[in-house]
Amino acid sequence: MDLLERGAALDAVVAHGAAAYAGRGGAICVVAPAGVGKTSFLLAARERLAGAGLRVLAATAGEHERSLPHCVTRVLLEPALTGDARDGVLVDAAAPARALLGGAATTGSLSHALYWTLANLAQAGPLALVVDDAHWADEASLETLAYVARRLADLSLLLVVATRPDAQAAWPAPLVGLHRSATELTLAPLSADGTATFLAGAVGENPSPAFATACHEATGGVPFYLDELARDVVRRGLEPVDAQADVVAGIAPTAIVRSVLLRLAALGPAAPQLARAAAVLGDGARLADVAELAALDPDEAAVAADALVAGGILARAGVGFAHPILRAAVLDDIGPHARSRLHARAARILHRRRAAVGPVAAHLLEAEPEADPWVCATLLAAALEAMAAGSPGTAAQLLQRAQQEPPPAEVQAEHLFALGLAEAALGDLAALGHLEASIAGTSEAGVRAERALVIGELARKAGLAPVGIAALDTALAVLDPDSVPGALAAIDRFWIGRTTLPTLDIVRADRPTLDRAFAHPDPVVRRRAAAYLAMEAALDGTRDDVERYLGAALGPPGLVASMDADSGSVAAALIALTVLERHDDLGRVVDDLVADSGRSGNGVAYALASLWRAVDLLRTGRLADADSEALAVIRFATEAGWVGGTPELAAVHVLACLGQGRTDVAAAALASSPFGLDVVEVAPIAFLLEARGQVALAQGRPADALADARRAGDALEAMGLSNPGYVAWRSTAAEATRLLGDLAGARDLAEEQVAVADALSGPAARAAARRVLATTVDREAGLRLLEDARALVDAGPARGEQALVAADLGALLRRSGRTAEAREPLRIALLHATTCGMEPLVRRVREELLAAGGRPRRVELTGPASLTASELRVARMAASGLTNTLIAQTLFVSRKTVEAHLARAYAKLGVASRADLVSIDLDSA
Repeated sequence: MDLLERGAALDAVVAHGAAAYAGRGGAICVVAPAGVGKTSFLLAARERLAGAGLRVLAATAGEHERSLPHCVTRVLLEPALTGDARDGVLVDAAAPARALLGGAATTGSLSHALYWTLANLAQAGPLALVVDDAHWADEASLETLAYVARRLADLSLLLVVATRPDAQAAWPAPLVGLHRSATELTLAPLSADGTATFLAGAVGENPSPAFATACHEATGGVPFYLDELARDVVRRGLEPVDAQADVVAGIAPTAIVRSVLLRLAALGPAAPQLARAAAVLGDGARLADVAELAALDPDEAAVAADALVAGGILARAGVGFAHPILRAAVLDDIGPHARSRLHARAARILHRRRAAVGPVAAHLLEAEPEADPWVCATLLAAALEAMAAGSPGTAAQLLQRAQQEPPPAEVQAEHLFALGLAEAALGDLAALGHLEASIAGTSEAGVRAERALVIGELARKAGLAPVGIAALDTALAVLDPDSVPGALAAIDRFWIGRTTLPTLDIVRADRPTLDRAFAHPDPVVRRRAAAYLAMEAALDGTRDDVERYLGAALGPPGLVASMDADSGSVAAALIALTVLERHDDLGRVVDDLVADSGRSGNGVAYALASLWRAVDLLRTGRLADADSEALAVIRFATEAGWVGGTPELAAVHVLACLGQGRTDVAAAALASSPFGLDVVEVAPIAFLLEARGQVALAQGRPADALADARRAGDALEAMGLSNPGYVAWRSTAAEATRLLGDLAGARDLAEEQVAVADALSGPAARAAARRVLATTVDREAGLRLLEDARALVDAGPARGEQALVAADLGALLRRSGRTAEAREPLRIALLHATTCGMEPLVRRVREELLAAGGRPRRVELTGPASLTASELRVARMAASGLTNTLIAQTLFVSRKTVEAHLARAYAKLGVASRADLVSIDLDSA
């Protein structure tokens, strides 16, 4: 029968398919209540999409497959990745997907790898992915589909996902996110006219209006229920005329389902037994397994199966139900205890025939606990598989069920450790309790230490320093301090305590731990210690030491090649390079970090690299680029569940907006920030708090600015973070104090800033300190300070500070009556302020230049300086020989985004190809 009242929806799918064919991919979420013909609609949509030239890959999720990680993903992709196709598609960033599809193991992000798998497939030809019953799909597949749905705009790929409404089948969080990224198509029940047409086809003649109306009212226009009514009419020999309308009136869908069960019972005793077994095992089960579960011999089962097909209960192909509502009705008719026993038996049957552990565990999830060691072992094995496949939610569910069994005492600690790891991956703080219990339940010293190290790392990432210190104390109590694990534990203990104000005193006396580790014979221990020591030296001003430590941390084969990309040691090195203004070294480490994260899909490492790249862009005056970078990684982090990114990223956004004159945007960002600024226990919060102080200054609220700067400064000083290259809080406090009328107090703060900056900081921070001090002294002293500041920054990349210094110098020269001398620094200030996008400064300098008798000229940006940070980054990577695909994978963007950046870069640079880029000095930007 032709689909009724679905033409517009089918046309919408085809239109999206045409857009995908043209390279403008998208996602559709088909939302349809049970029984309205969702599956039939998808079959028709698949035919139309295939007819439009798209290759269609399809999968249907099953209720008992939710605990099988990437079950839907495998069904979708395996037909497209056979033979040589696999080797051509699963390359570069897509390579980690080999683990999922039967290749080598990987620790990479499968969502990122699978996105590039699909991107590579779509590049070979337009592609459509069609997934039915997504509300039943496994967590890992849904997360991958949601990840892909957010990144389809530049791919020749259409994603069509069908699901019941959330009210009928609770949507998992990834499905909610997928729906948010998709265009919704709702399939409604049939109208009254559609009902009449449906009945005419079902019973072979046109029904009377009264009969059609009664059927529509009884079923709500749901085709499944209409079909069952029509079957009943035909079976009973009723005529669909006015006189029979009263037979239908008042019949509800529940009554229709009961009639199905009565029909099932009429088929003989074997048929209900087989139907119940089929419902428990799920669609696609083997008839032999269904027969064994139903306690029927094979011949008896075959006869019953044929009877069920003839009765419209089972589909003709395989042992599956003709409609999900029929399976649900049969399941609901089984009592909960009987259903539990059937699931337990089903697990044993599948295990005996050597089925994969996942399907066996899926049935055990539905069975009542029996204190059975085999059940615990199976659930643990399935959980470990789920973790390896990137599905910690499924792993946690399996292990929580195992705890109900419960596990035998001799393996309880192992179960708790696995459960803790799964919960930690989900961000559930219950993980720490389970991990600690796993240590308490283990007597072997080495195992206790290994697990304590895991807790320490998790606690560091979760910001739970006291928990991490306690765990590492447990490890250190049993580890040889000279062993590699012992040395690493000691390093981590110091670093964890070092990062928060409440725990700093606990580890303050342990600073020599890093020195001992730096002398350790193991290269990994030495390099990790060197990274932390470099940061400490950068912050406390021991300049000779910092060169030695940085050399050891960054030496061959490189920091990122030697460490976990998202480790604390990498973060420490980035902080050191930033506060010391080592822009070239910072750029190299960031590039290595981005390349590594692009290959592995490590989103945390990518966010870490982007954070410090954004800070560097801000410090060198590329405000628009810094803002764009910060907002991009905030969006990226939020999509991954890390709402808001980090306080430093929020601060970069605020300060970049402020420098561009968008004070209202900066203030709004602070007002909506998810980071509380009332308690300052970690340095990143002080970073953002000082930024709020700068906004208060711009809004004319110096008292508020002073309060914020002082609170930030108190916390930073207490943590030993005095270097103004991290946060120049004294400058903000000095400016606020001056505006409040306390010139002497402002001078004291500014002089202190100069002294600290000269001892600790790079040239731009030293120049900035002098520029602030110049506002608190007489003109001659101010001019000397500004000339010194100009000498410090003139040869460096900090164009924003160059603009500020030159503007203040020119203005002070003009006010001193030296107007001719003022014009040259003012013209320099205008150039750099325009290049940096510092609109308030541009306006001020233009006014000063006019007052000095100069003629402000329009500044046109050309050459590499005219490129945005993204365009410049892509151009440099292209010039180095990387393909568009490798650039896209490295930067977590699409190929077409790379193509667009390159096209704009070519136009701005006046070149036509990659070959031309090699001859351009892109480092001059």
